[in-house]
Amino acid sequence: MKRALALLAGLALGSCGSPADEPEPAPVKNIVEGPRTLVAETVSLADLGPRIAGTQVDEVESAVDGLGTMVSYVACPVEIEAQTCDPALLPDDTIYTYVNIVTLDPPDAEQAHDQWSGARLFRTTEPVPGFSFSIGYDREQALSTLGEGYDIQTQIENGALIWRIVASDGWMPGETLTFYWRSNKPPGAPAKAYMVEAEGVEGRATGPFPAASEDTEADVAAP
Repeated sequence: MKRALALLAGLALGSCGSPADEPEPAPVKNIVEGPRTLVAETVSLADLGPRIAGTQVDEVESAVDGLGTMVSYVACPVEIEAQTCDPALLPDDTIYTYVNIVTLDPPDAEQAHDQWSGARLFRTTEPVPGFSFSIGYDREQALSTLGEGYDIQTQIENGALIWRIVASDGWMPGETLTFYWRSNKPPGAPAKAYMVEAEGVEGRATGPFPAASEDTEADVAAP
C-alpha cells in the first residue's frame, strides 16, 4: 500500500513540472520602418487636371515659420474636362495630385545672402493617407534653382514623405522649388503637416492634406 502511494505521489510531482522546464516567451521587437528610397517621377504640372475648388483647398498660402512661404493646391486627373472638380462626384479610386510650391526667405533681413548655406529638406510631418507611391518635383525648376549635378532623394519613412537635397549649389533665399505627390484620398481641411529644414531651423507650413483615417499608416497604399 505504501509503495503504491509513493508511486502516485511521484507521478503527481512529475506532471507539475518546474518553472525551469517552461519555454521562455520570444522577445518582442519594436520594428521601426526606416527611410525607403522612392523613384521620383517626371510629370509636367502643366498637364494636370482641374483643381479642386473651395475656400479651404483652392491655392492655400502659408508662412513657413520664418523660412519662407508655401502655396499649395490639389489637382484632379487630366481626364476630367472641367474648370474645377468636386471629389464628392468622383469615384473612390480617383488619384489626386498635391502640389506644394515653396519659396525661401532670408532667415534675417540683415543677413547677407552668402552667409546662408540654404535649405536641404522638405517633408510631410505626418503619414500620408492613401499615398499612391507617386512622388516628384519640378525638374526644370530644380535645375535652375540647384544647378547642374543637383540630386534630390525622395523617400518614405513611417508613412511620411521626404524630399532631401543631397547635392546642389544650394536652395537659397528668393528661390523656389515645387514638390508634388499623389493620393487616392481627397483633401480634408488644411493641416500644418509640412516642414522645411534650413540652417538647423525647422519651419512648419499649412497646406491641403488628406483627412486622417482611424489607422493612417495602414491606409498608405501598397506599391
